[in-house]
Amino acid sequence: MTAPVIEKDALIAAAQRNEPGAVDAPIREVIMPLAWRFCRRYAGGRAPDPAADLDDMVQLVVLAVVGALPSYRTDGGAFEAFVAGIARHKAADAFRGAARNRSVPVADFPEQADRSAGPELSALQAERAALAKRLIATLPERQQQILTLRLIHQLSAAETGAALGMTEGAVRVAQHRALTALRARLAEGT
Repeated sequence: MTAPVIEKDALIAAAQRNEPGAVDAPIREVIMPLAWRFCRRYAGGRAPDPAADLDDMVQLVVLAVVGALPSYRTDGGAFEAFVAGIARHKAADAFRGAARNRSVPVADFPEQADRSAGPELSALQAERAALAKRLIATLPERQQQILTLRLIHQLSAAETGAALGMTEGAVRVAQHRALTALRARLAEGT
């Protein structure tokens, strides 16, 4: 329902001269239909976000076109191109704003802070575990077995002694000697 070219140009010219009541007709008959057409095209069937739907975008375009009417020149340029340019910019602004303000829904907040090891602490623990494994590998086999059973598998001295055929006291003495050897190697840097 676009107005004929001559009538459309006359309506736009009257609105540009700021004649009383001359803006309503161009908005209703020319600007609004063009704004709808271009906004639907630039939105591509998708609203930039639920808060800024197509109606809002059209309203922004109409306001921008009416505000820019005094600067519009009819030097062979079509009014449709003028409105299309404004609609394209307003659509781009709406999509940029929606991308900037996009919120990410989060599940319920936990009752307390997460105290689990972060990536830095996990890496440090892995590095220390690898160093401990290399140092333990330098010990005699019996001491390796004792430290593995006592520290990794967390068996008691009696359980370790039963598994290795040793007394509880002998396990404690061998564990002490193994840990002393490990401290010395760690201090040496070997």
